[in-house]
Amino acid sequence: MPTAADWVADSNQARRETARAALEQSVQVLTAAGLTVAGEMNEGPASRILSERAAELNADSIFVGARSLGTDAGPTAGAEVVSALITNAPCSVEVVR
Repeated sequence: MPTAADWVADSNQARRETARAALEQSVQVLTAAGLTVAGEMNEGPASRILSERAAELNADSIFVGARSLGTDAGPTAGAEVVSALITNAPCSVEVVR
């Protein structure tokens, strides 16, 4: 009989696979539109990771969606990430609806 830990591990793996597929599709669409892009997945607080990577890459801007997708964190989770990015990012933050 599976344990709760097994169920959580399976659920997390399924979410990672869904996220990976969405990332790969996004990279393909943006590349086909003539943009130079790279996709990567990281675990941790999104606003911190995005800010750190933007600084490492000397990015001119960060583009984020106005709402979070595929999360159980609640309806304000996306807004919290955007707010933290606007406050802390080392570059401009563009919010796309």
